[in-house]
Amino acid sequence: MPASSAANSVAILLVGDELLSGRCVDGNGAWLARALDARGVVLHSIEILGDDPVTIENAITRACGMVDLVIVSG
Repeated sequence: MPASSAANSVAILLVGDELLSGRCVDGNGAWLARALDARGVVLHSIEILGDDPVTIENAITRACGMVDLVIVSG
């Protein structure tokens, strides 16, 4: 997405087996959600995924069909 474009809806994908297992508590998703909300961006979803490449690919593909911007953090 060009820098001048505004995203109307966003999905956040948080990647890491440590997040799924509970060994690590997610802070990035909450921070990103607050930052997007402060800018009036609609947050469609936040999803936590393991490190499996096929799972990540499927989630990105699915999210791209639903929102203007997909943010992946991990």
